Amino acid sequence: MRMMLCCLAALFYSTKSTAQVKDDDFNILFAFEVHTIDDFFERFNFKDNTAFQNYVSKNYPGNNLTRSQLIHNLFNSKNLAVKKDEINSFLTSVTDTAFPEFVNYRDTDWYAELHCKVLYRNKPKKLTLILKVEQSPQKFFRWSVVSAKADFLRINQTKDSLNYLQQPPYIKPDSTFSKKYFLSPVSHALDFMDVDNVFLKKSHVDDYIYNGPQSPALQKLIDQIKNSEIDFVEVISVKYHLLKIHSWIIVVEYFLRNEKNSGWLINKLFPATREQKEKYLITALNLPAMPTY
Repeated sequence: MRMMLCCLAALFYSTKSTAQVKDDDFNILFAFEVHTIDDFFERFNFKDNTAFQNYVSKNYPGNNLTRSQLIHNLFNSKNLAVKKDEINSFLTSVTDTAFPEFVNYRDTDWYAELHCKVLYRNKPKKLTLILKVEQSPQKFFRWSVVSAKADFLRINQTKDSLNYLQQPPYIKPDSTFSKKYFLSPVSHALDFMDVDNVFLKKSHVDDYIYNGPQSPALQKLIDQIKNSEIDFVEVISVKYHLLKIHSWIIVVEYFLRNEKNSGWLINKLFPATREQKEKYLITALNLPAMPTY
């Protein structure tokens, strides 16, 4: 058993990071990198007949990976802050043969956190946008803005009280889902390049907003966009928060390096009750107190 684990570790971690990568090494690194969040989902769910599974079967016929081993290697191996005993507990939970747990694009409780550069009143600023997948009654999907964070979105108790603080943090869902403009359901595959449309189509900014609770910060951002106070520059980085898994929160981030353990990897792991998840939505993602999942 110990020898088998050593072989599996070597399978994933044997290629060292170097300034120059040989062609053969490049092919190996490319195959092992978790290229997209969809690729992450496939490996986490141990989906059959994927490009990665076929590559391993062809090139490492003696190594029969289990789902637990594959998920273990979706963790950022360089982050020592993630405790080994918590990882083991997490793996035991999600791979339970009686009640296995999976993650999916269509889940209602995962969020994309976009760190963006904008010009606010012609001054460079940082803006964080929180997006989630929204589904229509007709089963159509799209990405929608559900929250925002920035220093210029902080609510002044006196100045903003009438405009935002006294407004209920909820907008009645649009049952027809007939908004003309939207972010593509595959925006995540393109690093959310189309999120600039939220700022360019100022008179239609509400079309890009999630049908549900709105925080005062998000309401303030909507008004600033409509008043042409903000120009979008670029998305700097993206991370994902997955809250579906029972009793756990995971944060997936991208790591570009010349190693097999690269791409979209779990960088944070939190044991969490339902109440703690609701608090996380408020404190970490700046959603209003009313939970949306």
